[in-house]
Amino acid sequence: MHRRTLLSGLTVSAAAGFAGCIDDVLPEDQPRYDLEVTVQNDHDRAYDVRIVVTDGTDATVFEQSFTLGPGEGRGFSDDFPAGEYTIVVELPDRGESRSYWNTDLCEAHRVRTHIAADGHLTHHVTCHSGDRGSTTA
Repeated sequence: MHRRTLLSGLTVSAAAGFAGCIDDVLPEDQPRYDLEVTVQNDHDRAYDVRIVVTDGTDATVFEQSFTLGPGEGRGFSDDFPAGEYTIVVELPDRGESRSYWNTDLCEAHRVRTHIAADGHLTHHVTCHSGDRGSTTA
């Protein structure tokens, strides 16, 4: 069973760009690991957002850019093959979050970027391993 979940606030046009990016090239019997990225804008202005995922050889395996209006949120979840990845969530005029994911240590990697009502930017990264009930931040 392929796990593809689009998170709340994701538009149909963006969904086509997220879902199945990696799934389409993985053999059915290869283990898959879950990456989930969400960005929420609670500020009163729009922000440009760029998400880039690279593998252990620095090859880009996923890239998406979009604009989030006030009160909007977007995200994606998809399965990736075993490996090491770098996930960058960039807001060109505000900064970036960079996290590292090794599927040997972390089965599910969650990245959340939040733009608060006052414009303050926060990033939260969690790792879910084993029974998906254990969390490491």
